[in-house]
Amino acid sequence: MEGRGLWFYVREEALCSEARGALRAKWTKRGGKCGSRAPSLILLRTPELSMTHDWLNVIRALNYTDARFVVVGALAVAAHGAPRASGDLDLLISDDPANVSKVLSAIKSVGFYVPPGAFGTRGGALMLGASPVRIDILTHLKGVSTAEAIGTAEKIPFDGTTIPVLPLPLLLASKRASGRFKDLEDIAKLESVAAARDASASSGRQS
Repeated sequence: MEGRGLWFYVREEALCSEARGALRAKWTKRGGKCGSRAPSLILLRTPELSMTHDWLNVIRALNYTDARFVVVGALAVAAHGAPRASGDLDLLISDDPANVSKVLSAIKSVGFYVPPGAFGTRGGALMLGASPVRIDILTHLKGVSTAEAIGTAEKIPFDGTTIPVLPLPLLLASKRASGRFKDLEDIAKLESVAAARDASASSGRQS
């Protein structure tokens, strides 16, 4: 694992070639070939959201441990009605020690390797897996207070669990603060969706 920084792989991906006999046997028994990547399996789709097994399992585990977190990034954009393709799931967590301990416990419980000293520096991040099923766990998001983001998260039911999603005003604020081209595209789509909803609601009140 040396030399890979914060890049770590999920249990069923390419690292089965390393000296991990039980995990290697489990992966090959399911038809995987060591040195190849595990397939990206979509568990469920709604009109807005699609989730892989790994993504949903991590969210379930975080909920089970009562960790404080919120979904940000492309999945949050999709949850607000502007779906787009993405190769990762972005999660923002509170970086206080008690919560970090819960997050790491949740990650380990679903089979991810967690390096010693993860989130050891303020503003740190942890990346799990590889695109298109990567999970990025963040402790800071531009333009947004982590406490406010988690405290005002919108709860979306999904396949028997709840997904806390960054509310639209804060999502727009984070996108504006980031300012990348894809963020500006997301802003335009989200504002268009919001305008359409407002127009529909106004029309409904008048009828």
